[in-house]
Amino acid sequence: MNYAESPTQWYVLKIKTGWDEKISDMLSKLGYEAFVPMVNVPNNETNLKKKSLFPGYSFVYMSKNDKRWRDITNIHGVLGWVTFDDEIPSLTELSIKKIKKTIFDLDQDGGLWDRYVAGDLVKIQNSTMDSFGEVLEDVKSPDSFVQVIMQFMGRMVKASVHVSRLSISNSSVNTMNKNRTRRSRGNGRIIKNHI
Repeated sequence: MNYAESPTQWYVLKIKTGWDEKISDMLSKLGYEAFVPMVNVPNNETNLKKKSLFPGYSFVYMSKNDKRWRDITNIHGVLGWVTFDDEIPSLTELSIKKIKKTIFDLDQDGGLWDRYVAGDLVKIQNSTMDSFGEVLEDVKSPDSFVQVIMQFMGRMVKASVHVSRLSISNSSVNTMNKNRTRRSRGNGRIIKNHI
């Protein structure tokens, strides 16, 4: 590593996930400024909790010619520095300010939550069964109900579902086959889906 004379800058430290506050406290006791980006996340009780924006990472403000680099990596819970080609890259103050502004903007907009838009394929989680559906309208808030169309008992039905019951569908199988024709039991006539 090249420890040439350099100004104080931000460096990225890999840490154990969930140890954000502990590592920040230990770094501040050693005299370093640590920054763990935390963003508000709404939970089902309509209050907010803080969650790390980059779980497992902390930013440390220090000089590259500081003699205590090894002391930091010896802190319990620290996994090491983020490196590229055996070099520890630094971030500018502008980059950290942009991260802080992004966190501020997210918090002003209700925190970090899934913003579903019309056309998204989602998994609908229910206490009795899970099914797949398609979002019909954009989600307005983290505590709202959203209109979805889902397959229920062989029919496509509209339903109003709370956002907390939705998750993005990772399934490559599209159970929402809109072009599937339904036929009557008796004569096998085509039935139109009216929604």
